[in-house]
Amino acid sequence: MPQRTWLWVPILLLVGVSLTFGMKGLYTVKPDGTGDFTSVSAAAEAIEADGVDSTIVVDVYTGVYNGGIEVDYCTTGVYTVTFQEATGEEVTITDPNYAVYLFRTNNWRFIGMNTQAYYGHYFYYSDSNYVEDAVCTGGYYGSRNYYSNGNEFVGCDFRGSGYGFYNYRSSGTKLTNCFISGGSSYALYDYYCNANIYQNNIWRASTYAWYFYAYYSPYLPAVSNYNCFYTGN
Repeated sequence: MPQRTWLWVPILLLVGVSLTFGMKGLYTVKPDGTGDFTSVSAAAEAIEADGVDSTIVVDVYTGVYNGGIEVDYCTTGVYTVTFQEATGEEVTITDPNYAVYLFRTNNWRFIGMNTQAYYGHYFYYSDSNYVEDAVCTGGYYGSRNYYSNGNEFVGCDFRGSGYGFYNYRSSGTKLTNCFISGGSSYALYDYYCNANIYQNNIWRASTYAWYFYAYYSPYLPAVSNYNCFYTGN
C-alpha cells in the first residue's frame, strides 16, 4: 500500500468578531502642521473617504482656512461627526462657493466656526445636522437648507447680501437665539416648509424686503415666539 502524506493547513475561524474600518475618536486641525490635518477640507475628505466607525470630534485651531468642508454620501449611522473650534481659538472658513456643504449626509455638527462664502452652510438632502455659534457673512446666502429635515441652528449670526436664511422644502428646522439679516431679499425665506420652530431670534430686513416670507407653508411655524423684528443698520 502506498504511504500517505498528510498536509495540515491551519484554519483561522473568527466567531462573533466584526471587522470594521473607518475613523473614530479625536483629531486636530492645525495650520502649522503639528496636528492630524492642516486644513478643515483635508479632515473632511479623510472622513468621507475612510468612513465613520464611531463618534468623531475634530478640534480646529486658530486660522483662516481657504477651502470649505464638502461631504457627499457620508453615512454615520448612530454616530456624530463634530467640527468645532478648540477652546480659546478663532476659526474662519473661506471659499468662493461653500464654506460647509453636505449632500445626503446626516448627523454632522459644526460649532463655533465662522464662514465667509457664497453659501455659509448648504445642507442638501441632509438631515439632523447642527450648527452653533457661527457668524456667516460674505455671501449671498447666510445659510441654505434644501430638502433637508430636522436641522438645528443655535446662537448663529446669518448675514447674507441676499437672504439671511433660505429654507426650501424642509421640515423640522429649528432656529434659536440667532441673528438673521437679509440684504436685497428676505431675512428668512420659507418655501413649502412646515413644523419649524423659531424662538428668541432677531430678524433684520433691509428697507426693501421683508423679515419673513413663507410660501405654501401651511404648518409653518410650529412655534414662533419671543422674536424681535427691525429694519435698519
